[in-house]
Amino acid sequence: MIIFSPDSNHVAPFIETPHRVKIGYKPIPRFASLKTAFGESRVSRLFDGRTFVPHASCVGISERACERVCLILPQPKSGDRWSGEEIIALGQAESLHSEHAPKGYRPATARELYHYTKIHPVQQLVALGSTAYLDGGRYAAAFTSVQSRAAGGQKAALAHRYVREMTRNGEYYLFIAI
Repeated sequence: MIIFSPDSNHVAPFIETPHRVKIGYKPIPRFASLKTAFGESRVSRLFDGRTFVPHASCVGISERACERVCLILPQPKSGDRWSGEEIIALGQAESLHSEHAPKGYRPATARELYHYTKIHPVQQLVALGSTAYLDGGRYAAAFTSVQSRAAGGQKAALAHRYVREMTRNGEYYLFIAI
């Protein structure tokens, strides 16, 4: 499946069905290393070493590198405002792609998002499984990577999204099988 980014004309491949990916659990690199890898202005301050707090569904998960079944869900309704908790509940209950959807998924953590995007870097993903505070608000880790002819190739960024309201069209949410 091909998706079009809502903010420009670039095209990115998208994985629609549950799939297996080897996920690592090494710590996310230091802020300076991330800025070197992604570019000075393409790494959110959310990744400056602050502590990510796991969502209740992610407390006590195994952090041993292994293959995980991953599922990516689109934003529930285009243009509607959904809270992070509503999206998590939806992901744990069902997949939007099938009437007979698999159950038993939890939201990915920031660390899982980082390691997943090293394997599948051309997507726009948000991981609601862990959050950190920035400027008085609670934010989730996000990754954006798009092919752009104008930029001369792929542009990637580690970003953040406000958890209370998820309103960006074209973003997807990464879930991991329990």
